[in-house]
Amino acid sequence: MKITLGPIPFLWDKEKIITFYKEIANTPVTTVYIGEVVCSKRTILG
Repeated sequence: MKITLGPIPFLWDKEKIITFYKEIANTPVTTVYIGEVVCSKRTILG
């Protein structure tokens, strides 16, 4: 089975986002869409 994780639907601070994706890296998730869907003009991850 393939598992896909969509982008974050909330505004999180940069450290929380990085920690979240590091934790996801150790799971069986096959595909990860990085980013957020709240506002395309936000560039927290740079």
